[in-house]
Amino acid sequence: MKTILVPTDFSKSASNALTYAKRLAINHGYKLRLLHIVQTMVDPNMPPEIIDDVLTTQERDAKERNDAIQQELHDAGVETEAVTRRGFLIESEILDELTKGDINLIIMGTKGVTDLVEKLLGSNASSILERATCPVLVVPANIDPEKPLKKIVYTTQFHGEELPYVERIMDFASSVNADATILKINTSDKQEESLINKLNLVSQTLNCKVETHTANSVSEGIINYAKQNDVDLLVMVTHKRTMIEKFFNPSLTKKLAEHINIPLLAYHA
Repeated sequence: MKTILVPTDFSKSASNALTYAKRLAINHGYKLRLLHIVQTMVDPNMPPEIIDDVLTTQERDAKERNDAIQQELHDAGVETEAVTRRGFLIESEILDELTKGDINLIIMGTKGVTDLVEKLLGSNASSILERATCPVLVVPANIDPEKPLKKIVYTTQFHGEELPYVERIMDFASSVNADATILKINTSDKQEESLINKLNLVSQTLNCKVETHTANSVSEGIINYAKQNDVDLLVMVTHKRTMIEKFFNPSLTKKLAEHINIPLLAYHA
């Protein structure tokens, strides 16, 4: 059974992401793992016994809340486990959870897509989107988590290293019974014959729709397409970049997240 990891801090945005994950679990038989981390960042000037008392109380209260959510999901027919533990950095704890090898997807909520992506794709080399060993689905707080997934768009420039991910993304679309479109944005009217042949081959092999559009920039083209075609989920492949590249050339994923208020699924090259 596939397992979705849902980090939660019990906030409204986390609850929205959990509702999104719950729908996937009910409709497609996924298992959920709720992860709450009680951060151990406390005032170092506090006496050790006071620190331990504070953390013990926080951990007990958090476990009660997490276990209550687990029970609600269980009553709704969703197999769920609740994990509550102490940790220094939430990001590191999420990555540590992945080392168990049974997580297929992370679904995270955020108050604002821009804020989350800023944290995940900033200069911090240990960011989840750059280091996670499984796909990460970012769910904006102000979307309807109950809206069915009908149209999934995978946007790519068809660099060679992305091709192995295309079939995985099409499999995901099939698993949630959604239509999948591969979108290639051209920044000039000229199209290479080799790329056209590659697009046609992918379309025939995976039996999916492939569209090409021309725009002044890749981000502009994707944004316009998403707005005009009622896209329910945007899928991309993220690539590791050097610190210099991050500073002078913000990632396409970040640019899109700042302008598109739809769930964003990132695979990792």
